[in-house]
Amino acid sequence: AGHAYTVLQAVETSHGHLLMQLRNPWGRGEWRGDWSDASGMLNDDICKELSHVIDAEDGTFWCVTPFKVF
Repeated sequence: AGHAYTVLQAVETSHGHLLMQLRNPWGRGEWRGDWSDASGMLNDDICKELSHVIDAEDGTFWCVTPFKVF
């Protein structure tokens, strides 16, 4: 069964990456693609900028946004 994800925020990082933070409504299970905790793309600097904790299995995750952040 499908379900809707919640967009928590969309940001342009100081490195120019357009990212959005989503929450899985089930509170568990996270994106495993680019910018996921498992991808290796979230380095210490970006995690600090995003206030993101790697491996916090809280149902929130980052991915590339298809939208321009204003």
